[in-house]
Amino acid sequence: MTEARTSKGVSTGGPKLPEATDPRHRPETMVGMAKEAATYDERLRDLEAEAFRTGRTLAEHSEQLATIGEQQRTAFGNIDSLANAVGAPGDRSITQRLDGIERAVDTMGDAIGSMERLLVALARAQGIDPDELD
Repeated sequence: MTEARTSKGVSTGGPKLPEATDPRHRPETMVGMAKEAATYDERLRDLEAEAFRTGRTLAEHSEQLATIGEQQRTAFGNIDSLANAVGAPGDRSITQRLDGIERAVDTMGDAIGSMERLLVALARAQGIDPDELD
């Protein structure tokens, strides 16, 4: 709106009132504009809801990716452990390694048996019967 003027072009100091013939100010146009604004508001609410759903979906996918990443790290760790157990080309085979462990356990068992016999002998030398201690 422009400033209102008298017939001689002098300003009245107030805004120019809308003329009844201006189509923007007809009641049916105003109703149409209100409907348009309501449609715009409704569309805006729909877009906000869609953005919220999209954000939630992205958050869920992010959690799933984190879980997959953890599973991959575990799997790669297991593969590394298996590779270490099997060894590199030219290393002893897993069978040879297990045989070595078995021999070491047998040797420790023999040493424990020898220590047990030594302790029994020491106890008896001091007059203690180890069979009565159980």
